[in-house]
Amino acid sequence: MIRSIIEQTGVKIDVSDDGRVNIASSDGLPAQKAIEIISISRHTGSGKTYRGKVVRIADFGAFR
Repeated sequence: MIRSIIEQTGVKIDVSDDGRVNIASSDGLPAQKAIEIISISRHTGSGKTYRGKVVRIADFGAFR
């Protein structure tokens, strides 16, 4: 997903081990677009059910 956002917007994205996301760009518009794309993702909550097709499972989560 991160690679896709980088390809779409041309920004640089760094994700820290603690979950912080840093976005760098020389232009504000691509940075804002990346922020909007990332904002669509949300933290899943305990006790909630989500429907979707799982295409890969790793030690740290499942991917759609």
